[in-house]
Amino acid sequence: MVDPSIQKVIDNVCKPSRELAYSFYILWICSHAYAMRQRNILSDNDWAGWLQWMRNIFRKGTIKEMWAQVETDRSFNPAFQNFVNTEMVAGK
Repeated sequence: MVDPSIQKVIDNVCKPSRELAYSFYILWICSHAYAMRQRNILSDNDWAGWLQWMRNIFRKGTIKEMWAQVETDRSFNPAFQNFVNTEMVAGK
């Protein structure tokens, strides 16, 4: 994340940017929280906090636009991708 120009090592198609690198990192954190919820590691209260935070970043920030760039590569767990597409992108 410090030097997004090295992104071309793994993806020579996307234009390297700090925003894309940071967005991918944030999405990975969200994916991890989602996986913990699926495994019943997070309590309902903890999940409610994560869910609200995810809704806020998709509503207020540019993460939704970045998601459109990385989602087609199927880089994340299919269940998480479905969750984001139905709950975050669709705005439920």
